[in-house]
Amino acid sequence: MTVHPAANPDEQTTAPPRPRCYGLVLGGCFALLGGLGWLDYLTGYELSFFVFYSGPIGLAAWYLGRWPGIGVAFGATVTWLLADFFGGAKYSHAYLYYWNSTIHFLAFIINAVTIAKIKSDLDRRHALAAELESTQAALRTAQARDRVCPSCGQSLTAGETKNAPSRAPGQ
Repeated sequence: MTVHPAANPDEQTTAPPRPRCYGLVLGGCFALLGGLGWLDYLTGYELSFFVFYSGPIGLAAWYLGRWPGIGVAFGATVTWLLADFFGGAKYSHAYLYYWNSTIHFLAFIINAVTIAKIKSDLDRRHALAAELESTQAALRTAQARDRVCPSCGQSLTAGETKNAPSRAPGQ
């Protein structure tokens, strides 16, 4: 039986494999952003669709990872900006337009990074649970084969059990 030490959780040796439908998920996220931007434009700048932009960001972060999620977050910010611009948003000062854009972008990035981290931690937990189960199975197999008392370390014969009284030396 071989026991491998756990890897450093902060160190990633390889990137996660790309899903087969990577382009489909990414394209779907941007299509959702387009639809949301269109609805945002139609309803005008006074009615905020801010929270709905998190849906495509969350999908990208969950299924594709942190960086695609951040890319969709950037796309959501641009979509929101365009919907506001073409919807006739009027700001008293130009810097307010940039301030709102920055705040939206930061909120979208926080969503993407948080969702990707939750997914990564969940995947790691599942992998560790599978590794623990296989190690436990190997230990059960080794214990059944060796038949050693876990308390005292003495070898058990076929007729003895763990609950049988032990004999004192010399008896």
